[in-house]
Amino acid sequence: MKSAYLIPKTPHADVKPCQTGFPVEPINRMVPRSFFTNVTSATKVKPGARVPLRGIAMGGDCGVSAVETSVDAGATWQAATLGRDEGAYSFRQWTADATAPASGILTPPVRCTNTRQIM
Repeated sequence: MKSAYLIPKTPHADVKPCQTGFPVEPINRMVPRSFFTNVTSATKVKPGARVPLRGIAMGGDCGVSAVETSVDAGATWQAATLGRDEGAYSFRQWTADATAPASGILTPPVRCTNTRQIM
């Protein structure tokens, strides 16, 4: 436990990619997480195009109650459609549609809420 099974000691166990030097603690909770499976931060599409989004989410130590995506850097959020619930500790598939911004650069955030209403 001294060097493994540690998470960031922050409210949502969040750190930026490649960030170092943050405090850690032994795993004492599992936080909700959501991921894209068909787009990356480098995805470029035709401006104004409809873009189907897909991904997976997990509620941490309980189930997934909602997944939302945004195409305006989190100013507004759109509910995703959830796939079959496979149980409290399982990943849950989700889908959504987005309209590409005028720049054609699609970098939508995604967030997950678990059944305990923790984001």
